[in-house]
Order: sequence, then C-alpha cells, then structure tokens
Amino acid sequence: MTLLAIDFGGTRVRAAAYDDAFRQLARAETPTRVEDGQAAVIARIIATAQQVLPIDDAPGAIGIAAPGALDSKTGTILHAKTLPGWQQVPLAALLSRAFDGAPTFIENDGNLGAVAEYRLGAGQGADPMLYMTISTGIGGGALIGGRLFSGWSGLAV
Repeated sequence: MTLLAIDFGGTRVRAAAYDDAFRQLARAETPTRVEDGQAAVIARIIATAQQVLPIDDAPGAIGIAAPGALDSKTGTILHAKTLPGWQQVPLAALLSRAFDGAPTFIENDGNLGAVAEYRLGAGQGADPMLYMTISTGIGGGALIGGRLFSGWSGLAV
C-alpha cells in the first residue's frame, strides 16, 4: 500500500509517497501560487500528488498538513490567512474523491510539526513540548502528556 503525504501552504505544495515501512518512494514540490485562486491551487495539489504515485496506483491513505484553522474531524479548512478566500473548504473530501476514495486525514501544519518533533526530533523526551513554525505564516503546536493539545474547540483556543 502506498501512503501519500501532502504539505501545502501559502508558498509551496509538497507531496511524497511512502511504502508500508514508511520509506520515501518519491517526492515533488511546486509553488502554491495562491493568487491563481482556490480551484487552481487544489488542482495543483492534486497534480503534485499524482507525480509521486506509481502509475495506476491509488494511495491506501492520504495525510494532509494544511495552514490555518481547520476542523480535522470533517476535513475542512475553516479559514487561513495565507490562503485568501479559503473558507469552509472541504479539502479532505475533495482529495479523497480525486484519489479513488482513499481515506484522507487533515491536520494543521503547526500541530503536525509539533508531533513530528516530539516523536522524531528535538522534542523527544520533552513534556510538555511547544513547537513554533515561522514561514509564510506563524503557527505552532503543543503536546502535553504525550498528546496533541487542541483546546476545547479543536483550535487550541
């Protein structure tokens, strides 16, 4: 089974394919070009992801790191300052449909960065652990007791 990872924001779209042992098979990157509008950016995300998949292979699952406030349960980007006009965008459902109904999961990129550092990077052994990302936008995540802190509303507020 091929796993598809997508990371996108106001500057770049990145995609990578992994095998069952989490070995990277392929990676691609392209500019996001948010000024082209939401439909064009979504098409660019799909095209970038297709570049990394083996021919005639649908991913077994898709994981998306996305900017802004989002509802990870519904897979919806609520709003993102780095993506003008992106409000209530059901990105997980759109990408799932584009890839033969593959199960698709979305989480804030700052939260996923925090989890990665906690599990594999400089945050190992730190509890609580705070992570900050400063890129096109500013974000972050926190782990407390080994669990991602999302706050009472799911938006860490």
